[in-house]
Amino acid sequence: MQKTNYLKIQTQGELISLEWLGSIDSIDYRNGHISFLDEIKPQHKKWLLDYKSSANIDMEDRLWTLEEWLPQAFHSITTAIAQIAIVVPENIFNKISVRIFSTQMRMRHPETDIAFFKSKEEASNWLNC
Repeated sequence: MQKTNYLKIQTQGELISLEWLGSIDSIDYRNGHISFLDEIKPQHKKWLLDYKSSANIDMEDRLWTLEEWLPQAFHSITTAIAQIAIVVPENIFNKISVRIFSTQMRMRHPETDIAFFKSKEEASNWLNC
């Protein structure tokens, strides 16, 4: 497990989870996403991405996610991802970013089942974790 004051990354069997713990600046946002990529292993076929508590992500970071991080993620992911459970953020702009991310992911990995949830518990149940 990797935990900072703004991010928690956990792995257990097939599951890797990322949970944002509150307000972050641009550097922490980007470093957190890069750390998540560094933790992904071939056995991680189920992802739980919890953005519920994330503070407002500014436009530059949303663009960075789509234009830089996502292509890097696609390049570094060598395993088939079976399921991605996303706990949606309360912030409307972050919610839009998450939806765009999922659309891009579906285009690149159509075999991946992606679903949205209001709570971490619902997402975990869907993933059977």
